[in-house]
Amino acid sequence: MTKPLFNYAGQERLIAICAFRYALGRRTLVTGMLVDFICLNRKVFNDYDRNQMIEDITRDIRLGLAGDACDVAEWERARAALIEGGKDEQ
Repeated sequence: MTKPLFNYAGQERLIAICAFRYALGRRTLVTGMLVDFICLNRKVFNDYDRNQMIEDITRDIRLGLAGDACDVAEWERARAALIEGGKDEQ
């Protein structure tokens, strides 16, 4: 077995952000899976992450780039969870 190039322990936030960037606008099962992860782990993200994700989701929905109607509904759920997550920390 080869040794991994990077130690991913504790890097869940980074991996989730990369997955978010990949999934936004896709029309796949991964959208719902990622939104579930975001909703369950919203406190993993710092204020900058949350604000950027909220802005990206809002922009892509407004421009019609967030996928099909079912994907948009999922992204709206993620956006609501991210907004709520920011309120929890205040």
